[in-house]
Formats: sequence, structure tokens, C-alpha cells
Amino acid sequence: MEKKSIVNVPFIAYEKEMSGKNKIIIFMSITILILIISIVFICYMFMSFINSHDYRNYDQNGNGQNNINEGTQGDAINESTITEND
Repeated sequence: MEKKSIVNVPFIAYEKEMSGKNKIIIFMSITILILIISIVFICYMFMSFINSHDYRNYDQNGNGQNNINEGTQGDAINESTITEND
């Protein structure tokens, strides 16, 4: 049986490889941080948009009347108006 010899890696090669991996870790950390900040900012902007409108309630009575807040906005007609030219 032969003894297997241990291969010593030069310190310079190991250091270069570790610095490359550290750069990748830093890049990934910055990317994740930017994504988290973007998601928080998007949620904040959406909520500020929704909260800028004062909707207390929404009710539709089934007869084409849309009641938003406390007033009645009128009929909802989903067809074209035909005029007769005689």
C-alpha cells in the first residue's frame, strides 16, 4: 500500500479564491438588501395611495346604482344608445 501524500495549497492561491468568494457574498448581500428596501418602498407607496382616498364604504344594490361613501352616483348603463332618424 502506498501512502497518499497531502497536497499543500499555496497561501496566495487560497487567499485569491477566498477573496473572490467574499466579493460574491458582499454582492449578494447588497442585492438582497436593495430588494428588501424596494419591496418596503413599494408597499409604502401603495398604502399611501390607498389611504389618500377617503372611502368609508362601497355598496351596490343590484339595480345598477353604485353607492360610494354616502352618495348615489347614478345608473350604470352598459349598452349603446340608439337614436332613430326619421
